[in-house]
Amino acid sequence: MENVTNVGPGEGTVTRVPSTTGSVPSNVGLDLRRSVDDSIAVVGKAEMGIYLDSGSSGQGSRLFGRQIYIGLDSRRFGSVTFGRQYSMLLYALGGGDILGPNIQGIGSFDAYIPNARHDNSVVWRTKFDKLSLGAHYSFGRDASTTSSVSVPGSGICGGEDPGDASRCRSWSAMAKYDDPRFGVAVAVDNQNGGSATTQANLFNGASLIPMPSSSDEDRRITANGYVRFGALKLAGGWLGRKVSTTSRDVTQDMTWLQGEYAITPKVVVDGGFFHVENDDQDTKANLYVIRGSYRFDDRLSTYLSLGWVDNGEDAAYGVSTGGGGVSPAPGNSQLGSMVGVRYRF
Repeated sequence: MENVTNVGPGEGTVTRVPSTTGSVPSNVGLDLRRSVDDSIAVVGKAEMGIYLDSGSSGQGSRLFGRQIYIGLDSRRFGSVTFGRQYSMLLYALGGGDILGPNIQGIGSFDAYIPNARHDNSVVWRTKFDKLSLGAHYSFGRDASTTSSVSVPGSGICGGEDPGDASRCRSWSAMAKYDDPRFGVAVAVDNQNGGSATTQANLFNGASLIPMPSSSDEDRRITANGYVRFGALKLAGGWLGRKVSTTSRDVTQDMTWLQGEYAITPKVVVDGGFFHVENDDQDTKANLYVIRGSYRFDDRLSTYLSLGWVDNGEDAAYGVSTGGGGVSPAPGNSQLGSMVGVRYRF
């Protein structure tokens, strides 16, 4: 259950069951792995998102909107898979973003991050001891006709175009090093616009930037890392974004510092500070989040999350990613709270 203050010009309060959670988003899926021989296996996944508030499928009411793919995994060369899949941006943030794709966090300032998935994708991933590498290429990153409201932050694009090979293409790449004591990661994610569609790019809570040409680009680059000191984990990072179109260019920079401490094996406290600046709109905001979790066992846990967004004079970033309609008026701060239960099966 979520509560959000200072909603809209009337500065009202909303209490609701949100479409996402204060932990890992609700999902159900199937994993496939079948060994062909000692070095090659067939792999696949079909994963759907579930909105608990309405019972509908997430990601624009897609049946398997989170991921669906099939491919081969080779011990020597890594895996190659085909279908709707994650951008390498998400894998690169796995260690440096402790709070992850929850209701209050990086997604509050950039709604694309927890929705970085692409249709028609070929993905290669491999691992050499502690070093992970990956890349994806999409021939038409979104063939859906749903609106950007239904698929927040991911935008819409009309799929492949035989007359314009660059339309709606996307690619990403990442390199990641993970050690029990520390880790670092870098990644780039690039999306092309489309001649017959309008790409929805969310800035400052609601603004849209048209990308009508296949030469228009939306690019994100991140560098992040973490260190561990016993029960304490500290993480930080930077994510820069630049939208380049024939009409204008927009840049946005986000930085964060997060921490996690296991008080006991069952009680964990984590949180973070996030700062965003958008030079095109001369806006900036800070987000503060703290979350406490209690784990009953390996499957069942409960949590309480509190988030506070402090907007600059012209900024209207919302604290919550749990659904539309709860952004504050420009310049207003906002408090969000979320209590929930997580069960893995």
